[in-house]
Amino acid sequence: MTIVGYTLFGFTSDPAKVGAAVKYISDGIASGVFRPVVDATKFTLDQITGAHQYMESNRQTGKVIATV
Repeated sequence: MTIVGYTLFGFTSDPAKVGAAVKYISDGIASGVFRPVVDATKFTLDQITGAHQYMESNRQTGKVIATV
């Protein structure tokens, strides 16, 4: 058995890997393959404490959006 650890620096120090990653992500967003999953939009900016408590509870299954 082997345990291998990865860090962000293993990728960001190589400009070719960063360029490939940016292209992959940009293409995925542009094509609609990558879309954010929204869990809740029920919080207003005045309820930001409640939004943070909701996120800390780990009940969300996607992004939590606070409207202004």
